[in-house]
Amino acid sequence: MGKHSLITTVQTFSLALLVVLFGVPRVHAQATKRAGAGRPVEKTEKADKDKGDKGDGGDVIRIRKFTGTGRGILEKTPEFKHSAARGVKPAGEWAQISMTYDTAPDWIDELVFQYYVMVLKTEGGKKVYSLFKTTAKYADIEKGRDHQSCVYLRPNTLKRYGAVVASAVEISYEGRVVAAKSESEIPMPEKWWTDPKVVESKDVMVRDGYLLEKAQTPFALVNVDDYEVSK
Repeated sequence: MGKHSLITTVQTFSLALLVVLFGVPRVHAQATKRAGAGRPVEKTEKADKDKGDKGDGGDVIRIRKFTGTGRGILEKTPEFKHSAARGVKPAGEWAQISMTYDTAPDWIDELVFQYYVMVLKTEGGKKVYSLFKTTAKYADIEKGRDHQSCVYLRPNTLKRYGAVVASAVEISYEGRVVAAKSESEIPMPEKWWTDPKVVESKDVMVRDGYLLEKAQTPFALVNVDDYEVSK
């Protein structure tokens, strides 16, 4: 190897080493700083796109999929064939928080799903968070795969209060939480929906009556056999 090639090789190696030692931590710190902007509480943990706690329900239920944030949760109002005059407004976009799960017992008398959805809107330069909650109860769940559950926010709710930035669900069986799952697009503490620093924050407004079960929406008759009977 010539003298010039040897010098070039040493310089290339040195540059790569400097990038590894100093470049990566600096980029990571900048990304973390950006991600922390506008969070509802001062002390938060790194956001996880698929954060959750399975609980101790492996012998009862297993969550296969949870979709709670992002463009994938938006669904247009369903259209049905009818003889009435066509509406003048375009179909609105609902937020559908959905999940798929498996059950192990031959039959389950009741499962209770507690949903939590956080939205964010900027008003007058200030970030305003709204927290919606609802409980869904299902009866006579047969053993099997790919059971489904979902809740919705109306189009006007999203327009008024903002886009979904975090969602969570807790599933209870015989009085105990057996599975949980969450998603967030902003840094949030683990199990944020039970953390007083979040749910009791002055920056978070709890709003009741907005988060709807499927049966309360125009989606009630869509793929009806995929969903359990509500109690």
